[in-house]
Amino acid sequence: MAATTTRRRRPAPEPTLDLAEDTRARVDGLAVVETEPIASNLARTPGRAGVVLKINRLTLEDGSYRFGCAEADCEFVAAQRGEVQSHRQQTHGAGRTRARAATGVSAEVAALSFMEVVALAEAALSMETAFDELNTAVAHWRERANSAERRLSQIESTLGRLIDK
Repeated sequence: MAATTTRRRRPAPEPTLDLAEDTRARVDGLAVVETEPIASNLARTPGRAGVVLKINRLTLEDGSYRFGCAEADCEFVAAQRGEVQSHRQQTHGAGRTRARAATGVSAEVAALSFMEVVALAEAALSMETAFDELNTAVAHWRERANSAERRLSQIESTLGRLIDK
């Protein structure tokens, strides 16, 4: 029986941008021959205008392609479109303004990290528990005060009758 060997694919090397020349003129040592903006999948939906993402498809001189961020003065290049989308969300805040407007979330809250939001939620739950305990104590003391007022009223009534005699 022959032994089979499995060959692992080496990951593709990260694209490198040669800044010696004009921005995006060379990627991985190859000249960029064409730059074309990427349209969103929404553009294929009937009745929708073509939404253009701020991502460019860079065609290299050997026929391969890479994707680059289309923001002004940004030189990020990656092998996959998703990497550029992640870069845009993390670096340029792509989509945050629209999401913030749709949810009514302030810029200060939108800038919080996930762990900061979790910490604030835990603090809010702790405050809610303390508030509930305080409301229970207030209700208890309110009942005691009402009871004391009823007793005082009874004492005043009794003293009034005794004085009148």
